[in-house]
Amino acid sequence: MIPMLGPTHLLFALALAYILRLPRIPMAIGGIIPDLDLLLQYGFPFVHRGIIHTPFFLTVCVVFLYLVVDNSTTFAFGAGFLSHLLLDIITPSGIPLLYPLPVYYTLNLAVYNNIFANMGIIAFSLAAILLYRSEGFQGWAHRAFSVNLEAPKEARG
Repeated sequence: MIPMLGPTHLLFALALAYILRLPRIPMAIGGIIPDLDLLLQYGFPFVHRGIIHTPFFLTVCVVFLYLVVDNSTTFAFGAGFLSHLLLDIITPSGIPLLYPLPVYYTLNLAVYNNIFANMGIIAFSLAAILLYRSEGFQGWAHRAFSVNLEAPKEARG
């Protein structure tokens, strides 16, 4: 099984960090960390989209991080990780949602290397990042909806 393209995961996680006003670095790391299993090709569960691509592993990581770092970092990492799983579940390969059962669940919407799907997600991500970084858009959102889109200082990492 081959992953959704790496830049897609990274940019999607970053866009969500901007939209949700979460720390960007932990969100980006969470968005790409599940694909570390590409280095662990030893057989199930240590295969690509094995144990590391599960809500179970996400929970273990979040609990561990909660014990050693602050809540915003933990939440951002978890959200980035979850964004990765959501992108992978739309591919025919899916993810083992009910691990340890080796049954893969999929929405079967787009293959991992579908250029249109990847470029669409990347275009959405870049547009979201540019919009949320734009002072004009932030000013408009504040005037129209009384919403401040500027990230809190602690979330700008």
